[in-house]
Amino acid sequence: MIEAVANDTGRTAQQVKDRMKREKHQRVMGNNSKCIRQKNVRDPILRATATNDLGVIFECENEEEMIEYMAKSNLSRQQQSIETPFMTAPLVDIFGYLAKDEVAQSVINGTYQPPPNTPKYVKEFLQTLEMPAAIRELGPVDLSTSCEENRTGWGK
Repeated sequence: MIEAVANDTGRTAQQVKDRMKREKHQRVMGNNSKCIRQKNVRDPILRATATNDLGVIFECENEEEMIEYMAKSNLSRQQQSIETPFMTAPLVDIFGYLAKDEVAQSVINGTYQPPPNTPKYVKEFLQTLEMPAAIRELGPVDLSTSCEENRTGWGK
């Protein structure tokens, strides 16, 4: 492994070996420091408060209750946008969940015309997504990367 890393990075095997030894020593010292300073030492959660369906706050004292209410809480946070204009018809049908390429491109180009009943703030938001002329004049950007460019970039 040391020889392979040395070949990839253009260093000698001894340099790679010394660096690996230094990095291991630094990890050990860092972990020792965390233990001394009591960093990242987490006590188990034994109790938590939750709100039931009636709005009453109570304490959860076992893992099963905590998991149930944490899952409900997470689900409600993850579904906050479910009734927003982009997640309801007609915009969800037009854009899809991941912004269909041709529609997204028309928004960026400034040629997209939203349906007549589109809320005012959605129209304003769509206008802010139009690419400024100064950026458009710079021309297209090539985002492709060759394997060699990728390897060289990560080797720095």
